[in-house]
Amino acid sequence: MIKTLNKDKILQFTSQLKSFKWVIFLGFIVLVYGLILLRASQLGNAKPNQATIAAESKSLNYPHINPATINSINTLQNNSVNVQSLFNQARQNPFQE
Repeated sequence: MIKTLNKDKILQFTSQLKSFKWVIFLGFIVLVYGLILLRASQLGNAKPNQATIAAESKSLNYPHINPATINSINTLQNNSVNVQSLFNQARQNPFQE
């Protein structure tokens, strides 16, 4: 008798849930969407700490120019008037081709 009573209550409860299945589904979707938006806003406002900044700045590769190349360019520039005019023109208007 107890088992049938429990089965009857379970069947009655499931039939009530079936009538509200769309409301429950929409509530679940709204809950998931709200949690995603909350987490995204938290991650968007996060500030990096100094240790992370230092580690990332050490991993950057800066371009290096050989000092011998710099010296050869300077000697060529000093020896040629045409090259001096090109360098001066490029310094005064760097966006002109």
